[in-house]
Amino acid sequence: MCRKCNMIYIYFTIAILTIVVWMTSNVYIQAGCFFLLYIICLLSIDFDISHPYVWFIPLFTLYTIGYPLMHQQGYYAILPNCGYVKANSHALFIHWCALCAFIITVSNKQVVYKRKYHYKLNGIFVKAITVALIGILCLQFLAIMQSGFQTKREILDGLSQNIFFRLGKIANQLLPIFAALLIIDPTIRKKQKIVWGLSVTFISFLEMVIVGERSAFIQILIVELLAYNIVIKKINLKKACIAAFFLLALIIVGVSLKASFGRNQNFGRLLSDEPLWVKLFNAEFSSASINTANILNHRRFWDYGYGLKYLLLIFIPFNFKPLSGILKVLGSEGLFAISDNSLWYHDEILTGARSGYGFSMVADGYMELGILGVIAFYVLLGLIIKKAYEKSAVSMLGLVFYIVLVPIFIYSTRATLLYFMNYLIKYILLPLVLLSICKVYRKEYSF
Repeated sequence: MCRKCNMIYIYFTIAILTIVVWMTSNVYIQAGCFFLLYIICLLSIDFDISHPYVWFIPLFTLYTIGYPLMHQQGYYAILPNCGYVKANSHALFIHWCALCAFIITVSNKQVVYKRKYHYKLNGIFVKAITVALIGILCLQFLAIMQSGFQTKREILDGLSQNIFFRLGKIANQLLPIFAALLIIDPTIRKKQKIVWGLSVTFISFLEMVIVGERSAFIQILIVELLAYNIVIKKINLKKACIAAFFLLALIIVGVSLKASFGRNQNFGRLLSDEPLWVKLFNAEFSSASINTANILNHRRFWDYGYGLKYLLLIFIPFNFKPLSGILKVLGSEGLFAISDNSLWYHDEILTGARSGYGFSMVADGYMELGILGVIAFYVLLGLIIKKAYEKSAVSMLGLVFYIVLVPIFIYSTRATLLYFMNYLIKYILLPLVLLSICKVYRKEYSF
């Protein structure tokens, strides 16, 4: 069936299910609507694992239904200063609107990847940089082990000025780019790709157990999985389901492994009597829905930002000091009083809680312009990922950009638009531009 016909079915499904989600307060029926929409979208693209529908919709759904399902079963969130967080039925509908905006914007258009790109990659340069990044991370590990700090918060606070720790944080952000390049490089034999892949995976695993960065390990796994699927061999439905199960299991176990090197692992939560699905949501997928509900429950504490802070988005990520001075002279410093909704949330609502609670991209949009702000945010995000997906079939750097963008895009569900754009500019766009300038690859001919 033609692609346009499939999109018509998707539009029709969205229209019907939107009415259902709006009219019912039954969490199970609402959750069923999310999964039904996913199945329809999946069928429209023949389960092409590289398409945004495959990886974004199910994970966004988990982030959305996490707390509502837990709350329905009597598992309540207790946050600093807020205490018990009541589930908000309107929050789930807002998440639904965000998902529908994303699905419609991206569409089910599929790209065709060339199995062999017409370029020559500077493999020696890529390998040298990868070895350098691994070496920097090893120095970071040594600095942490010598410090004697035990928890992730102690490590972040105690070593914030340590040069090796700070360089290690940068190396950790850049490693996924080179992990993708090593798999894409056609001059590297398959056995060598395996060795390099295992080496990068192992160092990112150490990043999780020593530094406490679980996301670093999962990010590398997702990048390598997508690169393998696109460049080497297409992953079928069965293997994709096995990989997804492994990643979800890793998320649960990773809670006990974070920053556990050199001390007794705490498997208390892992071995508790809680159902497995509750452990999964507690480990990763409840924070976004908890924070959206909490923002709605505290509506009297904030006013809409109307997106004004994002008009100067290019300045804010780099802490543009002259901007605050200019606004002060003009008497308009209050215009950007809330420089980041997540920081404001942790300072004012959670009263100083600094880590472990995340935020919510949906709540971020809602604080700007209500449900219209949420839709605007996810239309923008949909356009970004759609363009990245289309360009990934055109050039090697475009392919790397898309592959590395995927895990960051997923994690941004529990962050803010400011965080996403900040990361996109600093750790994906800028490095790839520098790689292009340094001629890390040379096209044999245009195509």
